[in-house]
Amino acid sequence: MATHFPESRYKPGEVVPESGVYRVLHGRHRAPHENTLREGEHFPECRRCGDDVRFELVLSADFSGGGPTLLLVEDEGSVRTTLKQVLQRDGYKVSTAENYSRALGLIRRRDYDAVITEMDLDSQDAGLDLARSLINLKNRPVIILSTAAPTTEKLRAALRLQINYLVIKPIDLQELRLALSRMIARRSAVLS
Repeated sequence: MATHFPESRYKPGEVVPESGVYRVLHGRHRAPHENTLREGEHFPECRRCGDDVRFELVLSADFSGGGPTLLLVEDEGSVRTTLKQVLQRDGYKVSTAENYSRALGLIRRRDYDAVITEMDLDSQDAGLDLARSLINLKNRPVIILSTAAPTTEKLRAALRLQINYLVIKPIDLQELRLALSRMIARRSAVLS
């Protein structure tokens, strides 16, 4: 039994007319959620609902300059490589750093749309120190912290900094990708 959706909403298979954040309305199994889609892509089917899903634009975003730029700061080589590959497939231009000093050097040379950093890099809380330096930038990037061992103190420190998002390791790639795309689109709309 198909759900009745207004005709003004986009259907799976149609071409995305405008880059931005879209509300995804499922016919059967889950509450609405958001997804970022780029102009020219096709609206996807739902694995469970099939084509009984619709999309409505919530927030436009301009990705005309190419993919968003992202700095990935991670001291674990295998995690850094995997995240870089996944995010590049999603269209991000990814730079990487393995420690605090290298990350600071990259940040001084260019602006990034987002920075994902491990909370404890070469020293305890080095990721928090990096986040502190990012907050004061003219074009503040989206700031995402990751940690394998969240303590109450670390979580409070991250909240005081007003970071954008915190991911717990092992990282749920789908969660990270969805959160990052929404925040990048919102940042792009605010800066436009």
